[in-house]
Amino acid sequence: MLMANKKVLLNHQGHSERGAAVERPTVLVIISLTILLCQLSCPVFGAVIWQDEFNGPNLDTNIWTTEVGGHGWGNGELQYYTSRIDGTANANAYIESGKLVIEARREGYGGKQFTSARLISKNNLTFKYGTIEARIKMADLANGLWPAFWLLGVNIDEVSWPDCGEIDIVEMGSAGAISAGTVNRKVDATAHWENGGGYAGYGLSDYTATAAYNDYHLFKVTWTPTLITAYLDGSAFWWFDISGGAGSDLEEFHEHMFIILNMAVGGWNYVEITNPALITALPTAGSSEKMYIDWIRISDNAWTELWNGSDGDFDNDGNADMVDFSILAKYWLETNCGSLGDCENADVDDDGDVDFYDLKVLMSDWLLL
Repeated sequence: MLMANKKVLLNHQGHSERGAAVERPTVLVIISLTILLCQLSCPVFGAVIWQDEFNGPNLDTNIWTTEVGGHGWGNGELQYYTSRIDGTANANAYIESGKLVIEARREGYGGKQFTSARLISKNNLTFKYGTIEARIKMADLANGLWPAFWLLGVNIDEVSWPDCGEIDIVEMGSAGAISAGTVNRKVDATAHWENGGGYAGYGLSDYTATAAYNDYHLFKVTWTPTLITAYLDGSAFWWFDISGGAGSDLEEFHEHMFIILNMAVGGWNYVEITNPALITALPTAGSSEKMYIDWIRISDNAWTELWNGSDGDFDNDGNADMVDFSILAKYWLETNCGSLGDCENADVDDDGDVDFYDLKVLMSDWLLL
């Protein structure tokens, strides 16, 4: 899979040369290596290492791609996921006023009576361990809509589901919530994996609020080698012990995963509505509901690995070596990479600075590429 030899790889978009770089003293290289020993063993927790604020005019297709089809997606779902984004007619995913909008609509398309969007970061952005959080405003779900913010293992094409593993950060719209009259108040978090040759799941742990989620809320998962914890507005409501580690039946949760944002319509699973006439959330032709995502962020912890196509090979020669180290030393402690390009790729996380995090990237790839 594409993850081979990729470790702690951070956000990077393009590169340009700096016209007149200020040389940094060579001694800083030695100091950097010395301090690195502590930096790697005593990491700074909580630093945002990737984010999408959805502030551009269009969806960033260097990160997000659409999955397309109306085959039910393993759940008997009733919608057709389209590739219509941004300026296309009847777009199902687009940027509006600094928000990502996923819009489900009742309309005939591809043999289905509904359309929606399913966005994935697969092949562009993956990570293992860390904290992922999004600020989301859910649609009115009653009844039949199934929005979700979740993760799937990058090896799904090789091993299929559930062997790839799945972490549901948040999903809403369950049949139980519909029956209880809490469909706009009940949130679920779940883990799915393979166990002993069959399916295993833990959770569908839920939290039911006293009022409908008709405004923005924070949905978050923290993921370490021992524990996955889901949070709603900063309060933990679900946790899952994965300390069995690699080689156990929980190995799925010790591999890279990619992000999925989608809003399904109906299905025999979870929502348990398979008759299009019973999708009351979209009652008439042309009616629609929208899910808004304000931002998504991934933060570092002691174990985070993040990949999105960039690495310690600053000069793009296929190796992370002394040439790359000399580039990093050249710009060491530069704080203005934003207006200088990206300091010859040394500002790997595009935060404007060449600092210990960029050094950590280089050292994690050292002589591996």
